[in-house]
Amino acid sequence: MYEDFTQELKDERAQKKRKARARKAEADRKPVRDEPRDMPLWRKIALGATFVFAAFSALALFAVINSSDDYSPRDDEQIKYSDFYKKGDEIYALVVGAGYFAIPDADAASFRVLDFSSGYRSNVAADKNAVYCGNIAMSELEPARTKAVAFGYVSDGQVSYFCDGEAVRNDALGALKFTYETLAHIFWDAPKPQSYVYKFKRIDATDLRQIAGVYYAAEGSRAFYKGEILPGADAASLRRIEGSDGRASGVYAADGANVYFKNLRLDARDNGGHYELLRQWLDYFLWDAKSGDVFANDLKFDPAAAPYTPLNRQLAHSNHLLFASLGGIYYFDENDGKQKRAADNPFAGEVRALSGSVFQSGERIYFLEGAEVWGGGRSTRRLVARKSGLFALELPHEWRRVGGVHGGLYGWVYSNGGRFFYFDDLGSSQLIDRCIYEIRDLDLVEILLQKSSLGTSKIREMIKSGGLEVVDGELLFEVKTRVEF
Repeated sequence: MYEDFTQELKDERAQKKRKARARKAEADRKPVRDEPRDMPLWRKIALGATFVFAAFSALALFAVINSSDDYSPRDDEQIKYSDFYKKGDEIYALVVGAGYFAIPDADAASFRVLDFSSGYRSNVAADKNAVYCGNIAMSELEPARTKAVAFGYVSDGQVSYFCDGEAVRNDALGALKFTYETLAHIFWDAPKPQSYVYKFKRIDATDLRQIAGVYYAAEGSRAFYKGEILPGADAASLRRIEGSDGRASGVYAADGANVYFKNLRLDARDNGGHYELLRQWLDYFLWDAKSGDVFANDLKFDPAAAPYTPLNRQLAHSNHLLFASLGGIYYFDENDGKQKRAADNPFAGEVRALSGSVFQSGERIYFLEGAEVWGGGRSTRRLVARKSGLFALELPHEWRRVGGVHGGLYGWVYSNGGRFFYFDDLGSSQLIDRCIYEIRDLDLVEILLQKSSLGTSKIREMIKSGGLEVVDGELLFEVKTRVEF
């Protein structure tokens, strides 16, 4: 019995040894893995940079979300019609784009707003200690003697300043610095960072007076715009240029001889008032109807291709102002500030406007349509480019104007043979993306021509229901400019 047990024990041990040898043999047959190597330096740097960027992005997002104003004004705390507010013994200034900022050294008891009597809110004030442009003190002015002498201009009789009423981005405050200062403000009660500021400058003048309009002033024969001298200008004759609609420009002026963009003298002679004033997003345009010259801000279009004629005077169905000349079709690229040529001139002779975005030349009509290009992901979607296209359409009969939609404010109804069309002037801002629609439901013609009770939503309903059907044309050329922020 003992021998049997001993034999079983030996057999069990032998079996274990055989299994161990089998496992070792199996292990010997498997390939030997390489020893782990150190991570390359470039990968360590990349991972570190990614981590830092992610941490910075999270902090920046936190800073933006938590950068709301410490002060929320009530209506009764506003001081006259101004950007200043009084709460107890504290004075706050509103800086457009940046929020409300306390003026720590302001004396509430003696604080007064300097009124420019222009209908605009004042951002200049004084107390017994200083004179303020927004929340920043302007040095060397004697507060008790300081008064408003022209819009944006103040003087104490010895020292004069211009304080801009339009806030601009604070160039000294980059994204990294803004994030750091915002976090310091939130966690350590440091001063709130100021992303926008009102700029001001001292002027070499002591007897300023208001001329022309907002931001213009004069001393003797010298004229100023936003504190800058207009070279060679006759202050007594200086006037703001008016467009054909009678509205005066805020940036273009003339004195009977010279023409100015802000404080810059242009390569042009004053024609006496035959001008068109146009806008393309943030850029200003001046068209001289006598000479055919075009200025985009202070840039004069190439005189060799003049005279120019504007195709469109608004951006309802175009993202660009287009100008025609014998040399081609031209536009202004705001990204590099240059005039660009879009295409050859496609028109056969005289161009006649049928609506704001539809023109006729010869037997064909032409129309504009704009589009936007969006990029990024679902959470980072952003506008990356704007496009404008010129299209051609030819129908066999004569075009006849039937009447205006909402008095011509919304657009126009035209007929061609027995067909009726709606030429839209509302544009994408009213969610009407296309320019020409055929009126399929003829009962809508009478409704469109009613001068009252027709809202823009009704036109959108007509399009959605199929009563107005989009008309396509032949694309002649396309202009595309990128959008930079």
